[in-house]
Amino acid sequence: MKRLGSLLLSAAATLALLPGSIAQAAGIQLQYDGADHLYTGNVYNLYVNGAEIRAAMEPIIFNDHALVPVREVFEQVGATVDYTGETRCVEIQYRNTYMRLYINDNCAYINGRKTNIPDDVVPKLINKPGGLTKTMVPVRFISESAGMDVEFDGASGSIYITEPDLPPVITPEPTEEPTPEPTMEPTPAPTAKPTAAPAAAPTEAPDPSATQKVNPISYYGASPTMWGIDVSEHQKKIDWAKVSKQVDFAIIRCGYGSDFKSQDDRYWSTNVAACKKYGVPFGVYLYSYADTEEKAASEADHVLRLLKGVSPALPVFYDMEDSSQLKVSDEERGKYAKIFCDKVSAAGYKVGIYANKYWWQNYLTDPVFENDSWYRWIAQYSISCTYKEDYLMWQYTGDGVVNGIAGSVDLNYFYGSEWN
Repeated sequence: MKRLGSLLLSAAATLALLPGSIAQAAGIQLQYDGADHLYTGNVYNLYVNGAEIRAAMEPIIFNDHALVPVREVFEQVGATVDYTGETRCVEIQYRNTYMRLYINDNCAYINGRKTNIPDDVVPKLINKPGGLTKTMVPVRFISESAGMDVEFDGASGSIYITEPDLPPVITPEPTEEPTPEPTMEPTPAPTAKPTAAPAAAPTEAPDPSATQKVNPISYYGASPTMWGIDVSEHQKKIDWAKVSKQVDFAIIRCGYGSDFKSQDDRYWSTNVAACKKYGVPFGVYLYSYADTEEKAASEADHVLRLLKGVSPALPVFYDMEDSSQLKVSDEERGKYAKIFCDKVSAAGYKVGIYANKYWWQNYLTDPVFENDSWYRWIAQYSISCTYKEDYLMWQYTGDGVVNGIAGSVDLNYFYGSEWN
C-alpha cells in the first residue's frame, strides 16, 4: 500500500484556485499518524448543495478516495457531528441515518449495522502546522450511506456533494360539506324517525413502540406496494402474532456461508413456521462469504437443504457484501452469483441479489448482474433511494422498531405489483 503522503491531493489555505481549472500546490506540510509528511498535488474545490465550502483543511485524496473535514461538510446539511477523543470515535446523525466511525479503522456502523469501508479508506486526524487538527472522513462512503450524491469534476477540480430532494409534504385539503343549490319552491322533507347511531367499535390506543412508516421516494417516483422486515437469529424470539398485524411481508435469513449445519440460522425454522401460521408472505436470504466457485456452490446447497418442504412467496436473495469478497475481481464475484442463482433457480425458486448501494455501484458491476431474472434488493439508509437502476426492494434503515420485536430490525419497501 502506498503511503498517504504520496497520494494526497490538497491545497494550502493561502493558495488561490483559478476558476474552472486545477491549481498546483507547491508543497504542503501535514501531520498525521504521529509523523510529518510533505506532498504536492492538485487543489480541489468543495461544494455542498452548490455552496462552496472553505475550510482550514481542504479535501485530500487517500487511496484514490477523497477525505473531507467532517464538521464543515456535514454540519452544512444540518447533521449533528460529535467526536470523542478517548475512543477516537466520530458520530454523525443525519436525518434517519446514524453513523459511527473510528480513526484509522475501516469498520463503520451505519444504523447499528457493521459495514467495512472499502479500499482501506479510513478516517484520519490531520493537521497543518499552526492550524487546528481536523477529523477527515471518506466523503463518498459517508455521503452515499446518508443518501447524498457525490460527483468529482476533474476538469474544474471540484467535488460536489448534493442532498436528495425531500419527499413532498402533502397537506390534505379540508373537507367541506357541500352547499345545496337553492330551489325556487323548496319542499320540506318529511321528518324521519331518528334512529340510534351504531356504537363505534373500540379503538385500540396506538402502541408507542410501533414503527411509523416514512414516505419514501423511489427512483421511478413509484409508491411502494408493501412494507416489511428482514430478520435473523439476531432478533431472537419474535412475537409474530403482533408483528403479523403490522407488516406485509418478511425476508428470513436461513443461514450464512457454506453448507454446514452449524451455520444454519438458529431461528430459521421457527420464523418460517410462524409466518405460515400467521399468513405473512416471506422470502429468504443467505449471507455469503464465497471467495471461490466451490464455496458459492456450497452456499447454494445450504439454501436448498433448508428450503426442502418450504415454498417462499418472495425470492431467495444472495447477500453479497462481505469484505472477504473484495480481494477477488468483479468478474469472479459475478461467477459466484451466477453459480448460486443458477443452482437455486433450477430448483424452481425466484432469485435475487442483496447489497448496499455502494457495492452495487462499485463491486457488483460484472455484466452478469444485469440478468433480468435476478431481482435487486438495495440497502441505502436514507429518506430516499438514489440508486438509478431497477430494484424490487429497498432496505431503508437497520434501526427500525416494530411492536413484537425486541431491539432494532431492518425495514424495507417492496415496489411493483403485489407479489403473487
